[in-house]
Amino acid sequence: MVQLYKLVGPNGECINGGSGDWPLPTDTEPGAWRSVDGPLEACRNGLHLTDRDHIDAWAGDSVAVAYAVETDGPVIDAGEKYVAQRVRLLPRKRPAPDMVAAVARYRRARVAAQRIYERVVPAGSYLAVIGTARLPAGHPLRDVPAADARTRYDAALDKARRTYERARKAALSPD
Repeated sequence: MVQLYKLVGPNGECINGGSGDWPLPTDTEPGAWRSVDGPLEACRNGLHLTDRDHIDAWAGDSVAVAYAVETDGPVIDAGEKYVAQRVRLLPRKRPAPDMVAAVARYRRARVAAQRIYERVVPAGSYLAVIGTARLPAGHPLRDVPAADARTRYDAALDKARRTYERARKAALSPD
């Protein structure tokens, strides 16, 4: 059987539908078992899992952490997902990054990048159109090309995006 994974929120909450929280594993012990009663049916009844090839697709834009799982009982292959009767999350080989903090850092960095741009180009795209050469002599922005402001903004935003993507990649790589 292929190794299966469960995507949950940072605190074990369900993402992509589902209900209830998943008991998270410790550094050395698996989480408690979750189980369902009745016949398994994709999108209707069962604990939904994925394989390595579909982790990114199922994570989408959500703040998700991937855990390898142990199953007990029947498991059905439903194409891009698997449905199991009984599942528990296994400890990660590397600690999961704090995705809530990573998203917050990314959002703060986006705001900071926007402030950099607005400080250098207070009129937004207006200066990009007319150019800073039209500003009065002695104006602090007179010699700062609007393109430079955009470059600074793009660099700050790109740095924030790379930081977030590193955290996301680590969160979705359970082993």
